[in-house]
Amino acid sequence: MLERTGFPIGVVDSIVGRTVIDVDITGQAGHAGTTPMPGRRDALVAAGHIVKAAERQKPRPSAGCP
Repeated sequence: MLERTGFPIGVVDSIVGRTVIDVDITGQAGHAGTTPMPGRRDALVAAGHIVKAAERQKPRPSAGCP
């Protein structure tokens, strides 16, 4: 029945999956001007490291998954 309509169709043999993760990162408040970086516990810096690590773990494109 679909062939009779004349509409072009595409068929895929794989799809890209998606994962969503909620993460809570807790830091310690400190004044940026008076606390040296080695002594800071900045949650945003930790989040940046996590994002960079996740980016390195992403799958590489292959013929079956662009």
